[in-house]
Amino acid sequence: MSLKGEKMNSNQFKQNFISLLQNLSSHAYASNINNKHNNLHETLVNKSFLNFPL
Repeated sequence: MSLKGEKMNSNQFKQNFISLLQNLSSHAYASNINNKHNNLHETLVNKSFLNFPL
């Protein structure tokens, strides 16, 4: 028994490709936001320790 992939026409391929790119870019955006949030948090934590009177 051989499994043959269904042939995609070029429109289907374009749509799939565009949707893949959109998913990748939204993931990259979310990841970037998360990194910025973590950096901000680290900065705030570090500053509060530095300013803490001993």
